Amino acid sequence: MIELIGWTSQILFMISAAPQAIKCWQQGHAHGLSHGMLWLWFTGEILALVYGLLAVLPLPIIINYCVNGIFMLIIMYFRYFPSTTKED
Repeated sequence: MIELIGWTSQILFMISAAPQAIKCWQQGHAHGLSHGMLWLWFTGEILALVYGLLAVLPLPIIINYCVNGIFMLIIMYFRYFPSTTKED
């Protein structure tokens, strides 16, 4: 039961950035998201991943940090390189 709770919580955390990443992808930009929030979130994900690897945390947590980092890269890409062809 504890494993199930752990996996479920990490999957929910992992996909929490997915809706924003998808929206940025569809719109072609991430206007309205502050640079500070993005950098704090991304830095937190990277540091948490490093800590998780060094502390040998369980696999669900490591996967969470990896996937969330990828979503953050997508969001940050569209924040700094917005598409000029897509409309809201």
